Amino acid sequence: MNLFAGPTNAEFSATVNLYDSHYSRTKIIGSTGGTIDDMKEAIEKNADGRIESAVMITHVGGLDSAVEVTKDLPNVPGGKKLVYTHINMPMTAIEDLASLADKDPFFLELDKVCRGNRGLWSAKAERMLLEHFAETAA
Repeated sequence: MNLFAGPTNAEFSATVNLYDSHYSRTKIIGSTGGTIDDMKEAIEKNADGRIESAVMITHVGGLDSAVEVTKDLPNVPGGKKLVYTHINMPMTAIEDLASLADKDPFFLELDKVCRGNRGLWSAKAERMLLEHFAETAA
């Protein structure tokens, strides 16, 4: 188990049987990165549905929001902040997407898609976002 970049919940813990971990060759590491093989394994497990990386993404935004959110990262709650480099959008918690609807009703639809996916970001939400910004840029 590679806890890369850390869990988002400071109370997240587990009981580990160290005897069994030795004989089962269990590895638990915490890191801010991994080897190429680690990344390949994570991609394979994500593709096979054995892990769900979407649970880590809590915010989405455009390149225009990246500097400020990076500078203020210790004060921004949640997990990973996903930056789309070719759009302008405030960094917004997925659970707060509907709050952007006063400026653009599209965000109500995007919010519905995320809520329909257990409050998680998804490939469908990403497609919608990218299509929307492509249309508004045209």
